[in-house]
Formats: sequence, C-alpha cells, structure tokens
Amino acid sequence: MIAWLVLVAVALAVGGLLAAAMLHDPGYVLISYADMTVEASLWFALAALLALWLGIATVFFLIRRSRLGGARLNGWLTRRRTAGSRASSRQGAMLLAEGRWRDAEQVLLESARQGSALADYLGAARAAHEGGRFVERDTILDQAKEAEPEAAFAVELIRTELQQRGKQWRRSVATLEHLRLQAPRHPLVLARLFEAHKALADWKAAAALASALPAESNADLDSIQVAIWRERLASSRDSEDAQAHVRNAWKAMPKRLHDDEALLLDYADLAAPTDAEAALRQGLKRTWQQSWVRRYGTLGGDVSARRKAAEAWLAEHADDPDLLLTLARLALADSDAAQAQSYLERGTQVKRGPEALVELAKLAADRGDLAVANDYYREALAKSVART
Repeated sequence: MIAWLVLVAVALAVGGLLAAAMLHDPGYVLISYADMTVEASLWFALAALLALWLGIATVFFLIRRSRLGGARLNGWLTRRRTAGSRASSRQGAMLLAEGRWRDAEQVLLESARQGSALADYLGAARAAHEGGRFVERDTILDQAKEAEPEAAFAVELIRTELQQRGKQWRRSVATLEHLRLQAPRHPLVLARLFEAHKALADWKAAAALASALPAESNADLDSIQVAIWRERLASSRDSEDAQAHVRNAWKAMPKRLHDDEALLLDYADLAAPTDAEAALRQGLKRTWQQSWVRRYGTLGGDVSARRKAAEAWLAEHADDPDLLLTLARLALADSDAAQAQSYLERGTQVKRGPEALVELAKLAADRGDLAVANDYYREALAKSVART
C-alpha cells in the first residue's frame, strides 16, 4: 500500500514538472523533407513518438500472444487426440482379452491410425489372427512397419510367431530365413526356425540347425537331436525298403546317440533282427540298461547265438532279474523249458516282476497245472495294477 502511495506521489510530481515545463516553453520542432514540412511543438512531437512506440509495442505484443495462443491450441488438440487414442487403446485391449476379435481389431486399428502406436497395430494383428483373418493380419503388420520403420525386425518376429501358431510352417520358414540374413545368430530366430523344420519333418535341416542353437536356449542339445533321430527312424516305416532306411539312419547319426536308451530301443524295433541284435549287444557292452536286456530276449533271428551271448553276461550280472528273464525266454525259444523254469524261479527270488510271473504261468499251464498257472496270473495282474 505504501509503495503504491509513493509511486502515485512520484508520478504526480513528474507530471507537475512536465506541465510546468510545457507552460514555460512549448518548444518548436520542424521536419522538412522534399517539398513537405511539418511543424509542431516539442511536447506534441514527444507525445507522438511515445504514442508510435506504444502502438508498435502493442502490435508486437499481440502477434506474440497470437502465436502463443496457437501453440497452446495445438497442444490442447494434441492432448485431446492422445487422450482419445489412449482410451481407444484401453478399450481395444479389453476387447482383445474378452476374445471379441473383430471388434478389437477395428478399435485397435483405428487407435493406431490416430496415434501411430506400434502396440495398437500389433494388438490389431493378433485380433485378426485369432479371428482366422490371416490376410488382414499380414496387412496390418505391413502397416505397422510403415508407421514404425525402425521396428520392422520386431514386427517380423511377431509375424513368425503368429504364422507358427496358425500352423503356417512354410510361410514362417520364409520369413525367418529373411530375418536370419539380417541377424544370423539371433536366438529367437534360430529357435523358431528349428521348430518349423521339426514341424515340417525336415530332419536334416533341423539336425543341422540344432547345433547352431545358443547354449542358453538349449541346455540339452543331445535330447533335441535324439528327438529328431527318433522321428527320422519312425518315418522310415512307410518307405519301400524300411530296414535299409533304418540301417542308413543308424549309421548317419552321431555315435554318442547310439547309447540313448529310447533311441536304441526304437532301432531294435525297426531294424532287421541281426542288425538289432548287434546294436543291442554293443550297447550293453558300453552301458548295462535293463530295458535293453529285456528287449534282447524278444528279438528274432538266431536264438542259439543270442542265448550264448546272454549266458556270458551271467559272469558279471548273476542275480540280475531282467537278465534271468531274458535267458528264460531264450531257453523257451530254444525248446529248453526246464532251463527256462530254473531261470525264472531264480529271478523271482530276487524280484517278482509281472513279466516273469506271466512266463511262469505259461509254463505251469503247459504242464497242465492250471491252479498254479492261475495263481501266477493273479499275482502278475496285481503287480501290474500296483505299478500303474
């Protein structure tokens, strides 16, 4: 309040001094240019200059304010568009979560076009895919790349994911091979390319690619290759010369895989009896697998040779119930029921397994001792049920 009073007092004093000066001497100003002259008092000229300066300053002030107003208006409009785009994006996400694919696609696509949001384009593409609209899905992904060129690689990765979910394996291979040219060791590209080759039963390509997969994405590379070779062996069933195909596949696979339990059993099931016997015998020299021992007793071919080989194993595995069961089966195949009975009784003293009990039941039935046979069958059934 005091400051205002002081300011008013100073203004009145200055005004009074100026008025006194104007009354004492109005002054004289003459402006001459060519044939034109302008005459005025000094104080009028000063007032005119002040008015001109104020006018120019006001014009500049108004121009600046109009620019600021335009910027604020643009900012307000931008904020309105952003808020609307966010609302549409949220609505599209909810529609996508609810499984309303067509509605989600439309809302997210409109939101993406308003704000060029990559996430909205990708959401719209997913909605189109889930709705079975694969052509529209690919079109939307192309639009996403146009809107965000720097995200083209990521968009193509999404495309491969959706292609594989839609069982479009060959299309995904083409897309992934293009990405592999850009990033030869990208882990996700390699993993999806591997899955595509497996789905297409291209075992040679899958096997070659498996070794290129990064260790962190596949801690057990051998298990992957085992799965590939098992499928390759199984696919040989339909060939004209199945046993030749199986033999060639066994020779072509890495030697370390010959010791895989399931893979060797598959080979034994498909190969010629002599080939299966040799593979199992060599495998048992390296690793004593109970399943291989049991399978050795059910092979076809030369029974006497297999019986001799199995009897030699008794030196190190005298009380092995699986070996004794195999020897009993080989003895039966060699028409030696008494020795088979001895092996089975010896084996069941160690372990009364259902397979050995069934063999004992068959021998009892062959002797005509049906009561004993039925007892063995009942016990074998009980053991089998308990095992499951």
